[in-house]
Amino acid sequence: MVICDNMHSYTVKPDNKKDILTVILILSGFFDLIMNYVVTCLSDLINDWMIAIIFLLTYFASYKLIYYLYNEKLWKSKIFGIFNKHPNISGKWKGTINNNEFAPITVNVEIIQTWSEIIMILTTDTAYSKTKCLFMDNEDKLRIDYIYLNETKGIDNQELRNHEGTCSLFISDDLKSMEGEYYTNHHRKSSGILKIKKIN
Repeated sequence: MVICDNMHSYTVKPDNKKDILTVILILSGFFDLIMNYVVTCLSDLINDWMIAIIFLLTYFASYKLIYYLYNEKLWKSKIFGIFNKHPNISGKWKGTINNNEFAPITVNVEIIQTWSEIIMILTTDTAYSKTKCLFMDNEDKLRIDYIYLNETKGIDNQELRNHEGTCSLFISDDLKSMEGEYYTNHHRKSSGILKIKKIN
């Protein structure tokens, strides 16, 4: 996965992040015990003062490795998906923006997502926008609400060209399509409907 520098954390409701972090800590301790056993077997070759340092380093390394694997890959798997409450919406999407002020506009959306961070990047022929923060609600109907920063080409007015907005999208049960309303701030003063389907 290509990680974007502008990825940001996101919240999910309901969330079991603390439970998963606890499991990662326990697994880290288990692997640390194995590493410590290996170190103990080699204690004759290692100075006593180094053993304590090695014990701390192996636990830290175990935690970082397990967290990395879960954060980047394992959270998406079917096995871990049983416990994970973060829906996987990463991938490439395509659809339209519908607004009464103009004809439908084709949009391309790329969602880069890990277990802990996400970013949605929307592009058209004349605009580029990305999320600044995002909230995911999975209690009733899966929905994401986010704030985005947009830059539009071909507009001289700086306040209109660069503006913020909000969007609320309902996601289908199969995680293959989204639809909802967007609103721009007081500079742009527009609203419309965003419809996208997953293509990859």
